[in-house]
Amino acid sequence: MSFELTRRKLILSTLGGVASFAGIKELSQESTLEALSGLFIRDHTLQTLLESSVRDKADKSTSYLSGTDMSEWHREIHPVLAKIARSGLVPSQGKIIELGSYQGKSLRVLNKLFGADRVRGCDIHNYTHNSQISIQDVRSESFQMETPALVWSDVSNWTNSPRSKLAAFNWAKNNLVSGGIYIDDRLRNLPSDLDLSGFKLIFSQGYVSVFRKT
Repeated sequence: MSFELTRRKLILSTLGGVASFAGIKELSQESTLEALSGLFIRDHTLQTLLESSVRDKADKSTSYLSGTDMSEWHREIHPVLAKIARSGLVPSQGKIIELGSYQGKSLRVLNKLFGADRVRGCDIHNYTHNSQISIQDVRSESFQMETPALVWSDVSNWTNSPRSKLAAFNWAKNNLVSGGIYIDDRLRNLPSDLDLSGFKLIFSQGYVSVFRKT
């Protein structure tokens, strides 16, 4: 079976439960397939990513983000978080977890949207001594957090930190409650052979893709 046909079948199965968020145009299966047909990069596989990046950014320095201006990223993602909260798609049971919380600015947004009692953060370094952020490495066998209703994988990116991103993806896939929400990079940045079975794409825009656990 050709690579392109395999990818198209995967996209079709992933888009089986496309839903619309409040204020976001609904994605139809046909229009999304057309839009995504050229987005997956054939050689952008897990193996090539792991081979090209000997160490994740966190292995080079636990505080590698110090001094980084995240304002542009926040302008992109925070409105999406608000639309997710308004959509009614996030299960009522389970925590709202951001993996890779940096200075906690997005946690404050999540607190307002979901209530601070539900929100948890995690990073390998607590830049601001935020009590909501636990210092953990998602790749560790001892990694543990409360059962999530939503997981936002905000740990670096697939190109520079493929091991951390894969660990975050697998943890979310294995631990999200049924119907839980998973947020990751835009589709173009995901490994072309990432096992998305058990997830359905419900939204993709800019730098963000949002999936729902079936």
